[in-house]
Amino acid sequence: MEDKKEKIFVSYTQNDIAWAEWIAEELEKKGKKVIIQSLDFGPGDNFVSKMDDALRTSSIVIAVLSKDYLSSYHCISELTAAYANKNQKLIPVRISDFQVEGLWASLNYIDLFDKTEDESRKLLERIFTKPKRKAKYFPGKPDDNPSRKNNLEDNAITSHNLPSKNNKFTGREELLKNIRNTFLTNNEISLVQAYAMTGMGGIGKTETVKEYAYQYLKEYQHVWWVNAESGASIESAYRSFAERNKLGSPEDKSETVIMNVRNWMQKNDRWLFIFDNAENEKLLEQYYSSPVSEERHILITSRNKRFLNITPIDISVFTEKEACDFIEKYTNKPADEHFRELARKMGYLPLALNQAGVYMKIHLKSYQEYLDLYNKYNLQLLKKYDDDPEMKTVATTWQISLEKIDNKASKQLLNLCAFFGPDNVFTKWFQQASSVLPEELREAADNELVYIDVIAELTKYSLVSLNDEGALSIHRLVQEVIRDSLKKEQSDWRNICIHILNKLRYTDFSTAESRSLFLSLAPHVDSATQGINDEEATEEVSFLNNFLGFGFDELADYPQSLKYYRKALAIDEKVLGSEHPSTATSYNNIGVVYNSQGNYGLALEYYEKALDILEKVLGREHPSTANSYNNIGDVYRTQGNYCLALEYYGKALAIREKVLGRHHPKTATSYNNIGAVYFSQGNYVLALEYLEKALAICEKVLGREHPDTKTIYENIAYINKESDKL
Repeated sequence: MEDKKEKIFVSYTQNDIAWAEWIAEELEKKGKKVIIQSLDFGPGDNFVSKMDDALRTSSIVIAVLSKDYLSSYHCISELTAAYANKNQKLIPVRISDFQVEGLWASLNYIDLFDKTEDESRKLLERIFTKPKRKAKYFPGKPDDNPSRKNNLEDNAITSHNLPSKNNKFTGREELLKNIRNTFLTNNEISLVQAYAMTGMGGIGKTETVKEYAYQYLKEYQHVWWVNAESGASIESAYRSFAERNKLGSPEDKSETVIMNVRNWMQKNDRWLFIFDNAENEKLLEQYYSSPVSEERHILITSRNKRFLNITPIDISVFTEKEACDFIEKYTNKPADEHFRELARKMGYLPLALNQAGVYMKIHLKSYQEYLDLYNKYNLQLLKKYDDDPEMKTVATTWQISLEKIDNKASKQLLNLCAFFGPDNVFTKWFQQASSVLPEELREAADNELVYIDVIAELTKYSLVSLNDEGALSIHRLVQEVIRDSLKKEQSDWRNICIHILNKLRYTDFSTAESRSLFLSLAPHVDSATQGINDEEATEEVSFLNNFLGFGFDELADYPQSLKYYRKALAIDEKVLGSEHPSTATSYNNIGVVYNSQGNYGLALEYYEKALDILEKVLGREHPSTANSYNNIGDVYRTQGNYCLALEYYGKALAIREKVLGRHHPKTATSYNNIGAVYFSQGNYVLALEYLEKALAICEKVLGREHPDTKTIYENIAYINKESDKL
């Protein structure tokens, strides 16, 4: 296979062929393998196939940018394909005097317009070569370095207004290196390089970009911190910058200040502007612009993930190691299993761990003591910041984002997510259960386009994240903040979640997909029903516990199955009474699990409890009573007690023949079970007699291809084979 790294594809429109061939020739002089239509596509070639191959197998695509190029359908298709390919480097080269507009205005390009041939050749070389750095001054003491002393007078040394350095900053080493490497890698052909650090509140965006600024402070001559929460705060930072650098006068109007700083950006290199907590990309557009140059960098922090022309860098929570390293700076003690448990419960959120560290330091609490307090008081412990009352807590950090959600349906969806498990809440579930949703969310869920906007409103401010499979994730502390804000309405929203999950219940676990769906639903059922007190327990909660018990039984996870079946039994006994058919069903379900485990004594005990209720409440001739007789017969047959097995199977058969009829599948089951007992006793004649009765029913009711019918065929064949041996 041809090495993709050796190939460069030159995309152009026919009017610019002279430029394209000159660029290709210059690149080939450098030993590069170049693909260009005019020279490599011959008569009779399949144009579409050749073009597709060139685009797919080239590591670099050079777009010869002109007004004609951006007006060409085929050229735009090539440009779009290269733009979308993350494994390809797209390098536009502007060769005429025109204004690039729309989405393509954000592309970084090499500008060859109005350049001499030598100048153009040198600019092309920057695609493959990185300019050498030359220090403009020795970074020693000013008194020892006359050159630097002069620069001080010219305001050329590093000038900054950074907030105080965080001496407890921990981790993020790879992220900081990646930011720096990204700046350096793209340095050859970029406009102003802007990257947006996005993520939920409290995750450490601001501290990370501040640490970057301090680590690489000497690489810049100017580093300026801008509070970007509003236009007024940005203007204030720009006015301070203008005053520091003597741009205009203090009396200048806002427009003049902004223009002066923008002009300064266009004429100077080696600067970094940090826009902290930016509302959105559009707000920033009027505050910076620059032609091609080196070392003009912008970093942005924002909860808003919607950046189109600025590259977003999503920041995640701490790793366990980063969390442990972080806390040790507060306590000077190695992290232990108690802290690791605490960090896990806090979802490794830096702000929450910082609050924990402050509290432990001030109140001299050990990891275990703080964990005990957190288990007892939870969010209440994180509402106070003892070290600095002006610092934002976990709750207040997200309040800003929560208040920005105007869409009522979005708020309702977020409230529901607070009671589901934190990960993999599939958005389609709300659509499938739309009939039980609040009015606004129900109407949105029934309209796909509206529903997309509802979800986007939540992802916009990083309150939830959405993966490619359509599943939402929400940090567990965000859930706690939302639940806390709902106060007395908590039970109402929890009940809606229980209604939704009951709509999603099912009983067929015969396929891999159904078992996978169960494992997806189980943590959400567990979360929605967790902590429900006796007053809140309902039959619907019992249904969900039975669903979990049944599912785990199907997966042969018997301890988990018993756990949830026992929860269902406790609810049934309290809500419905000790002599209700649903209570009998719960007894029966527990008996099924014990039987699967081979604990036949306990299986019989619970089966008989179920039978006592059913005989008393439903009578001795009810189909449910017949099922209990049948289950008891199963246990006796497994134990080899064939006499008792036949007795209980016979009781079940008598009820089914009388109530359900001689042609019901349940009746066939009884015939089959009795036949199996006779076979075990060696009475093949009676075994065949009962199996043939079962077969006649199954063939008529279920059909010859049904699995139950095929099983009886196999059983009869096996008995005949054994009979022949006699």
